[in-house]
Amino acid sequence: MPRQFASTRKLRPGDAIATEITAQFSITRGRSCGPSPWRPNRHPSSGRLHETAEAAFDTVTGVIRHGTRMQEILDAARVIEDAGFTVYR
Repeated sequence: MPRQFASTRKLRPGDAIATEITAQFSITRGRSCGPSPWRPNRHPSSGRLHETAEAAFDTVTGVIRHGTRMQEILDAARVIEDAGFTVYR
């Protein structure tokens, strides 16, 4: 998810842009969120970011069931921080 308040720092090669696009028609809504490398061919962590996102999805969906406590989900999502990325809570 993008940060709630945008930074004023200018983009540099190697940065990633987090986006959120939301659309609604009548009562139907859709949302797409994701990072976009500023210079895809030169962004060193874009592949690692994608691999981490897949690992987080797998570990989190592996623990979610009726009655799962939030701490169990956060523990499963720890793979994100273990990979060197940050989780905004």
